[in-house]
Amino acid sequence: MDDKEESMESPQRRARTAFEALAFRWPWRPYQRRMLDAVDEHLDDDRLHLVAAPGAGKTSLGLEVVRRLAKPTLVVAPTLTIRDQWLSRLTDFLPEGSGLPEWATTDLDHPRIVTATTYQGLLSRSRRDRAPATGVGEEEEEEPILDVIDEPDPSPERSRELSRALRRAGVETVVLDEAHHLKREWWKALDGLVKGLDGATLVSLTATPPFDATGRQWRRYEALCGPIDEEISAPELVRVGTLCPHQDFVYVVPTSKEEGSLAEEHDERVDALLGDLLDDPAVLAEIAAHPWVRDPDIDAPTVLDRPEVAVALLVLLRLSGALLPERLLQLLAIDPDELPLPSRRWWEIALRELLFAKDWEGRDEALRSRLQARMKADGLLAGRELRICSNRRIATKLATAPAKVAACVAIHLAERSVRSDGLRQVFLTDYIRDDGVLSFDSVQDERLGAWPLFRALVVARGGAEEEAIGLVTGRLAVVHRSRIAELSSELVDASFETEALTDGSDWRRVLNAPSGRLVQAFSSLFERGSLRTLVGTRGLLGEGWDAPRVNSVVLASYVGAFVTTNQMRGRALRSDPEDPGKVASVWHLGACAPGTESGREDLVALEQRFNTFVGLSHDGHTIESGLARLELPPLHSEAEVRAVQADQLERLNDLDRIADQWRDAVVLAGDGRVVPTLSLRRPPSMRPFVFRRTLGLVLTEAGLAAAFAAVRSAPGLLGSPGLRTGLSWLLAGTFLAALRPLVRWARLAARHAPVDGSVRQIARATFEALRECGVIGKHERRMDLKVEPEASGGVALSLDGGTFYDQSAFADAVGECLGPVENPRYLVTRPRHGILGKKVDYHAVPRLL
Repeated sequence: MDDKEESMESPQRRARTAFEALAFRWPWRPYQRRMLDAVDEHLDDDRLHLVAAPGAGKTSLGLEVVRRLAKPTLVVAPTLTIRDQWLSRLTDFLPEGSGLPEWATTDLDHPRIVTATTYQGLLSRSRRDRAPATGVGEEEEEEPILDVIDEPDPSPERSRELSRALRRAGVETVVLDEAHHLKREWWKALDGLVKGLDGATLVSLTATPPFDATGRQWRRYEALCGPIDEEISAPELVRVGTLCPHQDFVYVVPTSKEEGSLAEEHDERVDALLGDLLDDPAVLAEIAAHPWVRDPDIDAPTVLDRPEVAVALLVLLRLSGALLPERLLQLLAIDPDELPLPSRRWWEIALRELLFAKDWEGRDEALRSRLQARMKADGLLAGRELRICSNRRIATKLATAPAKVAACVAIHLAERSVRSDGLRQVFLTDYIRDDGVLSFDSVQDERLGAWPLFRALVVARGGAEEEAIGLVTGRLAVVHRSRIAELSSELVDASFETEALTDGSDWRRVLNAPSGRLVQAFSSLFERGSLRTLVGTRGLLGEGWDAPRVNSVVLASYVGAFVTTNQMRGRALRSDPEDPGKVASVWHLGACAPGTESGREDLVALEQRFNTFVGLSHDGHTIESGLARLELPPLHSEAEVRAVQADQLERLNDLDRIADQWRDAVVLAGDGRVVPTLSLRRPPSMRPFVFRRTLGLVLTEAGLAAAFAAVRSAPGLLGSPGLRTGLSWLLAGTFLAALRPLVRWARLAARHAPVDGSVRQIARATFEALRECGVIGKHERRMDLKVEPEASGGVALSLDGGTFYDQSAFADAVGECLGPVENPRYLVTRPRHGILGKKVDYHAVPRLL
């Protein structure tokens, strides 16, 4: 064996030796054991994708997988805090009192057996102009409102250099913690790294898969991480007592006159533009001249790569009364009456195509320039950003509306009234907003932030009550002077200072204390009740911070920050050994300008947020995702907004009822696991088609029978007996020939007779194909379809039995079959003949097949 081979093998041997010495010191819980028992089943493609709700022990599970693989490992985490947690949790696999092993490091330039870094550190290491490899998120109070990062793309050469260094270190396992962060620019660096480590096993762990992502983002995420293999859901954890019963509450505030006026003015400009475009023959002619509309032989992959553009063109063509191109309808597998109604969304997609499409030859450049000038003048176009559906300025105003500060105070007073001294409440914000004088003398109408919120709570409480409120962020920490002695005892070996906020103030600002130690100290005071309310930033407290005593959390953060919602909710959901009857409340804030469309952006984002987690329905009978489970009214008027506020505060009084409803719901749910389910709002129906074919055959048979009877009953009708006999035999033969297809179509009609009949037949065919190809049912053969009607008139479709992967794969595959065609690798074509000639229908072949 030469030196090169020896150097390549040495890290592997060292890793095996190191990992053989590891063993988790505590027994695995049943749901953890279930997930770990299934690990080997899912590694045949070198991808393992696990979803674990907050509180499931995700880091410990990940380390156990790493231990079993026993190969040098790179762990990538979203923040410095969580990066360090991965290394500190290694001690749970060593004898008690052991320190961090020497073979674990955070130094990406000198990797060891276990190397932990952050996504931002990876990106910095891969860029052309290398920056210090530091993490992002530990104190990211000033994270942008919109999920956009404008940074240089990773350098291919830098990515290859990093991959070579990791290969030299023998890295063969890559762990992605909270891989939903790949929605941001980090995925580019990571994608290059994974390709450079060809053959490495990729382990993805998250509490919040990016279900809110667009189709293309989701495909990118799934292509890297693989399909979800196993899940530990929140209801499962409630059932076994790891998480406590809980409920989500929504507190919506009406906007100020200024914010309402902004929304009204924006709506007026948008409506005026769209009205003028609809009346402009040149615009409609340009849409009709789009290459996809003009070309009857347009290439299917071209259209199916951007199906939303095709839908937008069809919607606007129908609105103008133009003839719809048959080719686009066929490619999208959609009938004209199934097209969505015109809306700002479709106008924006069409306008983006008209203004910026690169493959639109022969475009009217004069019209394009005129449109750009008009939209820029109206504030509806900035660079390449269209502001038809949304306006960044309005979104920011709604997200940080001053009325949300008052809403937090109202929520706090209500929680205090219900829970009394048992209240342990945390407010999480995006920003600190500590500009200016830190004074309580005058409470100004400030935008939502940690300091304005803290100040409002202190002023509202007053007296001894205010002393139990604390503020802790990355750069500003404030506590009442009566708590300084306790705080000092928690920071006995740390150097720090305090100063009065203003002359004569009882409030002290804590200076120069290490951030991590300060959070621990505040947490200790919070746990024992010296502090009962904490105000902080989601960057500091939103991830990696644990305080089981929290029983109320207010997400006073931008509602569009979906990727951290579950982490923030998780702060309140953990069971508390000191309070076995704990019932947690999670508050979500929203702002709207009733009567406007653009003034509802906060509510739209709130609906998207609720799609990322499950919870108890309003009636307590089911556990489901989505905002609809709370049964809120449409909020079209300020009166409805006020009514919702009162209703949500009233519901808070039923904490005991919430606990009972959770117990009943998880008992009905069996093991409490969430089953991936496909919900079809309008199930496809073959009944009209089947009915027409069956009716045609019935009428044919009836006509033949009548003709036969007429020939036999009227001997003189045809004259010659031979002719009469021959015709009788011909009619009888034709009748018998048509009888067989009649029976077949009658049976088919019976199968499709129920409202869910067509869905069941399509799902059954998909199920059998997946099982025959070995995609599902590898380890569990007892599976069957479950089709249930929904109150909305739709159909819920799921797989009863099998593993979580089986259920998830089945739901995805049927969704691809029944949903709109979106850039599949293969298509099934179904020719059909009609009066107007031959037509072709297209159906997507599920990617798993």
